[in-house]
Amino acid sequence: MSRDIAEFVRKHAPPNEGAQVRLNHCKPGFDNRAFYVKRSGSVALYHCFHCGIKGRVALADDCYKYPKVPGGIVESRIVLPSDSTSNVRTWHPSAAIHVLGYGITQDEITNFGVVFSARLGALVFPIVDRDNGLIGYQSRRFPPVEKGPKYVTKIKPESNRNFKLLKGDGKTSNKLIICEDYLSAIKSARVAAAFACFGTTLTICPADLVQFDEVYIWFDHDNRQVISKELKAFSFVRQFVPRSKIVKIGDPKRHSTETLQGELDLCL
Repeated sequence: MSRDIAEFVRKHAPPNEGAQVRLNHCKPGFDNRAFYVKRSGSVALYHCFHCGIKGRVALADDCYKYPKVPGGIVESRIVLPSDSTSNVRTWHPSAAIHVLGYGITQDEITNFGVVFSARLGALVFPIVDRDNGLIGYQSRRFPPVEKGPKYVTKIKPESNRNFKLLKGDGKTSNKLIICEDYLSAIKSARVAAAFACFGTTLTICPADLVQFDEVYIWFDHDNRQVISKELKAFSFVRQFVPRSKIVKIGDPKRHSTETLQGELDLCL
């Protein structure tokens, strides 16, 4: 979908739910108004019955706000710890075992910006926008501590919601996997585009969702709280991508690349 089409649809989308308008698109003249735009929630569905072009455009990008960050910190300036390193050989052994144990490679660690900070005693996962700007990060303590939160998230206030999606060797660019955590997103990026929610910190932008034909909500699926988050995410995503699915076979980072691909090959 071109930017011109998206802007055209947003400009002419009717304000009321279910309302529809007829417009000229590829042929002039009143009788050739065969470009239909219909409002459905926060998206506009469009279809030209002359040239066949059709799709959907997110309308209310700015109505989805960040949820509060549980145990997190909002900071105006985000900088990674000065001793951060992506060289897994220099990490604390428990951190290295945690990441490598899921089959994550050194190349993936480097490419997706995972680092370890001895000063923090933590793995650090970056939160990046589309322009590769660092707008936040999540840290996980290693070795684990008995007191205090396991994860701490820092993020800029009113950050741009256009987060960078992870794309590795995945060839199925029309499919998106939404994960709970960053390591799961790295593993999923082998077979599709991927997005990490960092627990409940981030919400994907509707304009990003509508680029995909299929979306998979693939959380850990290991307790009632996670299942509740899955259902909320599914309800949100399905407004923009009807071909959406909750995957119920558990944490994606625990599965092989073949299993991940096999799940995507199943029909929705």
